[in-house]
Amino acid sequence: MTKAPTAEIEREPYPLLKSDLMHVITTQNELESVLAAFEKSDFVTVDTEFIRETTFWPILCLIQMAAPGVTALIDPLSPDINLAPFFRLMANEAVVKVFHAATKVENGKVLSSGGRVLTVCATGSDLVQARERAYAAAERIDFDGMFYRRDIAYRALRALRD
Repeated sequence: MTKAPTAEIEREPYPLLKSDLMHVITTQNELESVLAAFEKSDFVTVDTEFIRETTFWPILCLIQMAAPGVTALIDPLSPDINLAPFFRLMANEAVVKVFHAATKVENGKVLSSGGRVLTVCATGSDLVQARERAYAAAERIDFDGMFYRRDIAYRALRALRD
């Protein structure tokens, strides 16, 4: 496995500094505090990690989130966490959700590894508003080679109009 080419990672003998580490949220108070910060943003990015070593069904083991000025690593397996506030944030119509997938780090750059890289989700008072909000958020995202479908929810909207 190749090391990412950053000065922080390439130093010998790789001592970890406190500034190198992100704090993992393991308590309800920490969770509610960081989610309150996310609720102030018009969008949040979300990535999740799962384990399935002893079960057929994957188990959520890490939630990674970011918005302008705030990042969080949440341990959903912590016995001191109830994820209800997280699910409320996911249902909050005022906050667009951008889910990350299908990327890799190569030569210090984040690259698409094929397939869908991001999924942009929005809610609204109806399907039309939700679709408009999702597309408005997608238009704010830009990277080389980016494209997205423009027919999402088209059939459902056509059925509503007919």
